Amino acid sequence: MTQQEMGRYLKLLPYDEALQKMESLLREHPIGMEEIPVHLSLGRICCKTIRSTIDMPQQLTSAMDGFGVRSDLTARASSGNPVTFELLDFNDSRSSRLKILPGKSVKLSTGAVVPPGVDAVIRREEARIVDGRLFVQRPIQKWKNIERIGDDFSKGSVLVRNGERLTPSMISVLISIGLKTVLVRRRLQVGILSIGREVRTINDDKKKGTVNNFAHMLAGYVSELSGQPMIIGSCPDDPKELKKILAKSAGRFDALITIGRSSVGDEDIVVDVLSELSGASIIFHGLRLLPTRPTGLALLQGKPICILPARAVSAALSFFEVAVPVFNLLEGVGLQERPPKILATSERTFENVRPIECAFLVRVRNEGGSTTIYPLRWGSNLSFELVRANGFVRVPAKTVVEKGAQIEVSLMTGVPNI
Repeated sequence: MTQQEMGRYLKLLPYDEALQKMESLLREHPIGMEEIPVHLSLGRICCKTIRSTIDMPQQLTSAMDGFGVRSDLTARASSGNPVTFELLDFNDSRSSRLKILPGKSVKLSTGAVVPPGVDAVIRREEARIVDGRLFVQRPIQKWKNIERIGDDFSKGSVLVRNGERLTPSMISVLISIGLKTVLVRRRLQVGILSIGREVRTINDDKKKGTVNNFAHMLAGYVSELSGQPMIIGSCPDDPKELKKILAKSAGRFDALITIGRSSVGDEDIVVDVLSELSGASIIFHGLRLLPTRPTGLALLQGKPICILPARAVSAALSFFEVAVPVFNLLEGVGLQERPPKILATSERTFENVRPIECAFLVRVRNEGGSTTIYPLRWGSNLSFELVRANGFVRVPAKTVVEKGAQIEVSLMTGVPNI
């Protein structure tokens, strides 16, 4: 790359400065809200703090399979002087409606309502039964193996906070209190456009060229982030055509991703076209971070356009480093809420020999309670390394990461569990 070509970058920004620019422009402009069924809200951002309207559990319930007794009657129980109870032959549904008299015991299943007269449950595996009588050989504490009213959560407890991303467990709890709908950010609409005369769509068999497979990769990432991707197609190296597509698409989507023609060569037209479009502004073009250097961000009609390179690893890492923070802001959550980050130990020594910060793909492993990373081959277009990777790390310029060193890892979606 010549000095003249490098001069076309508006500025090679350090990554942290690029994040600051994103936040200052997009923090106050989240997408709209909608009310949807609770059971369809996985991954969506809750837009209202939700408090419980009931205690949970609402009644005394058995925490174990076992036998319900009155605890004070077991105070003197011992192996040499067991206390006995008559075992009543009732099922859970019937016993819950009856008062169990002193000296009687009733069989209970896990989750069964505890009837009046019972304040402890003896676990089935600890019980001794002979001829229809329960023998208790040691004292049982009051409320042993019983979930009391509100033990899980009480009326008025905060179950989900405004701005939290709804998880399967949150959805389960909301359904348990009888909630039918929830107010959430609407699903992010993301348009994906491949640029270059050599690119064709997957079903266009008449046209020679490379299928826009990176568009499908990024669409998959968007879907996993609970967004709604749409592959717009491909655009040839025609500035007029590109202007039309971008202007039209800005009105259809919450965000756009362009793939290809993002650098500074003669055919790299994306930034030039955006610079000439009415209502467009370039936020940054070029990151001081490899292999995502030819990456940019623009606004068109108030909509963010993530400008990504058309190399496999570069496109994927640019997506996680630029597009994902943009999506976070549009959903009204923290800039770096995703991708999730963890600390892990390096399995071997590796080095960033370059005079610029670099992102390395890694394989995160969790064996024997220890989380480690194995650095993969470095290269901007090693697509199979993306198959092997489930995370990435950023390493400062001219820095050695020693074997055994701890390092922060950003986790990628769409990979097997660690």
